Amino acid sequence: RALIQQAKGNYPEAKRDCVPLFRLSTRLVGVTCLSSIASLNGQAQQGYQLLERVLADAPSAITDEKLWARTTLAEIAMRRGQTQIAEKQFKQAIALGPDSYLFGIYADFLLSQGRPQEVVTLLKDQTRVDNLLLRLTLAEQALKAQTLAEHVAVLRDRFAASRQRGDTVHQREEAIYTLKLLNKPREALKLAQTNWQIQREPADTRILLESALAAQEITAAKSALDWLAQSRTEDVALTKLRKQLGGKA
Repeated sequence: RALIQQAKGNYPEAKRDCVPLFRLSTRLVGVTCLSSIASLNGQAQQGYQLLERVLADAPSAITDEKLWARTTLAEIAMRRGQTQIAEKQFKQAIALGPDSYLFGIYADFLLSQGRPQEVVTLLKDQTRVDNLLLRLTLAEQALKAQTLAEHVAVLRDRFAASRQRGDTVHQREEAIYTLKLLNKPREALKLAQTNWQIQREPADTRILLESALAAQEITAAKSALDWLAQSRTEDVALTKLRKQLGGKA
C-alpha cells in the first residue's frame, strides 16, 4: 500500500503506511520503505545514509530484502547524479539475482550514460516483459541495430492490445515509445498527461516534461513543474528539464 501511495505521489500517506512494517516485518524492510519515500520528498541524502547503515547491519537478511534495499540505494544515487555510487549499487543488486524492475531501472541508467550495447547484453533475453523490450528497443535505436524495426512493430502491437483490453498500466511506456521511437511528441504528450494523473513517479514526470518540451507546449508542463517544486524531489534529469522548460516559458 505504501508503494502504491508513493507511485501516486502521496508521500505523507505513503510514510504512514510504512510504519506498520517495523512491527510486521524487519527493520530493513521498514527503513527501505521510508528511505525510498524520503528520497523523493526532500531527504534523499538522509534516506540514503540511513538505509546504507541499516543494510550494513543486516548481513543475515533474506535475499529479497537485500535486493529491495540495494535497488533503492541505486535509484537514489542515480537520481542525485552520483553515477559511480549508483553503478556500484546496481551491480551489487544484480549479483543478488534477476529482477525485472531492477533490470528496467539499470537499463535506464545505462541509456542515460550512453551505454546502449550494455543494455542489449542485459536485456536480449528479456523481450517477454514489455517495459524491458522497450528499453532494449531504445538501445537498438542508438546502435541502429537490424532488429530495431521488428521490435518497434512488436511494441506497437502490444500497446494496441493493451488499449483493446482497457489496460492503462503501460501508458508511461507507450508515451516513451511514442515520443522516442515514433517521434510523435503531441501524441506522446497526451499519453503522458493521462498517465501523470494516476502515477507521479520520477519517470512519469520525466516523460511528461520531455513530451511537453518536444511538442513545444510548455503550459502542459506547468502542473508537473509546480508539483515538483512542492514535493522537493531531487533528480538531476528533472532539474535539467525544469531549466529547459523555464527558458522556453
